[in-house]
This record gives sequence, C-alpha cells and structure tokens, in this order.
Amino acid sequence: MSETKDPSGSRDELHALFAAEDRKEKAHRAERWNQAQTSVSAAKDLRRRLQVDLEEEDEVRRLVANGPTKPSAEEWTRLQQDRVELLEQIARIDAMINRLRT
Repeated sequence: MSETKDPSGSRDELHALFAAEDRKEKAHRAERWNQAQTSVSAAKDLRRRLQVDLEEEDEVRRLVANGPTKPSAEEWTRLQQDRVELLEQIARIDAMINRLRT
C-alpha cells in the first residue's frame, strides 16, 4: 500500500486490496470444491476452512449482538442466512468425505 495523506485514497486502496484478496480466496475455494470431488485431503482442507468461517461468523454475531447499537432485522437475517449457508456447505463436504472414504 502506498503512503498517502489522503484518507479516502487510502481507504479506496485498502478496499481494492481486500477485494483482490477476496477474489483470490474465492478462486482457491472453487478449485478446492472441484478437487474435493475426488480427494479426501482436499475435502478435509475445505471442511477446515468452512469450520473457521463458521467460527468467525459466530464471533461476528456475538460482537454484533453485544455491540452498542442493535443491528437491523435485515442485518440479522443476512447473518443468519450466511450461517445457514455455511452449515449446508459443511454438510455437503461431510457427505463428500464419507462417499470418498467408502
């Protein structure tokens, strides 16, 4: 990140870095999902990553719930949807692991 005294420029640069990292992570996850179809180790790696995501999501929910301002119903709904999606992905990868082991 370049040094600047322009806070909005720094913020934009930071957002761009996070967006680039997010794209890389999504591409890596997509690759892992493909590999998990035939590889127990890839499936286990993906499951570990999903479990970390779930733990982080739960921590966000705790922080938001105990924060000074209460989230809107829409924000709570989105947090719940994210959690449900993670649980569904974990169940899916667990089924893959079981299938690969047999």
